[in-house]
Amino acid sequence: MSRKSSGSQAENPSSKEQKSSYGYERPTTPTLERLAQQGIRFDEARATAPWTLPSHASFFTGRWPHELDVRWLTPLRGQSPTLAEYLGSRGYATAGFVANTTYCSY
Repeated sequence: MSRKSSGSQAENPSSKEQKSSYGYERPTTPTLERLAQQGIRFDEARATAPWTLPSHASFFTGRWPHELDVRWLTPLRGQSPTLAEYLGSRGYATAGFVANTTYCSY
């Protein structure tokens, strides 16, 4: 089987006015700028919830936050396959890189 690759980025809210990938004059986000040039950038993306945990849970499962019943320090219950599980079953290698370790289990 040939190796496949794909990428996505989900981040906490930050001002796009301060990112060079959105036209800011200083090179504040050169890596994001390169990724945006090589891939697809969604300029009008919206979150499914007003805070990070349920928004990310929704992004990674394709389900609405209220269906997942995620709360502060409550892990996903496994009722829905995640994007990583779905892609892995189709030959993609997946990895996650997290800066906010509040939601991580080791």
